[in-house]
Amino acid sequence: MDRRQAAELLRERTGRSLAPRLVEQLLRRTDADPTVLAAIADQVDGDGDGLYRVPLRWPEELAEPVRAALRSLEPGARETVTAAAVIGREFDLSILEGVCPDLDVLSGLDDAAAAGLVREQGPQVYGFVRALDREVCYDTLGGRSRAALHERVAGVLARLGALGGTRAATLPELAHHTAEAAALGGAARLDAAVAASATAAAAADEEGVYDLAAGYFAQAALFAGRAGWTPAQA
Repeated sequence: MDRRQAAELLRERTGRSLAPRLVEQLLRRTDADPTVLAAIADQVDGDGDGLYRVPLRWPEELAEPVRAALRSLEPGARETVTAAAVIGREFDLSILEGVCPDLDVLSGLDDAAAAGLVREQGPQVYGFVRALDREVCYDTLGGRSRAALHERVAGVLARLGALGGTRAATLPELAHHTAEAAALGGAARLDAAVAASATAAAAADEEGVYDLAAGYFAQAALFAGRAGWTPAQA
C-alpha cells in the first residue's frame, strides 16, 4: 500500500482527513500495512497534529508474537533490544553502546536477530525487522525505565553530535528525547527539555515550517511552566 492509499484508508476509518504529520507518523509506525492501520485507526484522535507520539494499543494477535520473541531472550539481550527501541526503528551501534555501556550489545543483537526482531542494515547500523517489532518492544518498558533510557540516549547523541558528521544528532531528536526524559522531573531535566524544544522551534521557524515551530514553542513553554520559570526567564 502506498502512502496515498494508506492516507485514504485512514480518512475512511476516521471519517476525516488527518494532519499530514499525523498520517506520516502512523504510516511509519505501521509500515503502511493496511491490516495494522485498520486495527489501530479507531484509536486515532483526528484533531492531533502528529508532533507527539500517539499512544496506540496494538491488537493482541499482532503484539503477542513479538512479546514472545522478546521473552525468549536472555536478560542482557532483552535489555539491549528494548534500549534500541528507545533510540528508534534504526539505530547506530555507537549510540546503543553508549546507552548500554555495561552490556555486550553485539551478542545481544545477535540473539535478537536470531529471534527475528532486528537485522543488520549497514556498517554498524541495525534496525528492527518491522515497525511493529520496535513498537511492541518499546511498549514493554515501564514509564520510569523508558524516561531514563531517553535521558541516556539524549546524552549520547549530544556527545556524538559534538564530533559532527553523520552521527550528529538532529534538533528534533534531541527535543524528543529530552522531552521524554523530563518525565523524571528535576530542574536540570526540565531546563534541558526547554532548551532543546526552543532550539528545534527556532530551526523550524527559520525553515518556514510554522506549525511545527508553534508546536515546539508550546512544548518549551510547557516545560518552562513545570520548571517554575518566571516570564522574565522565558
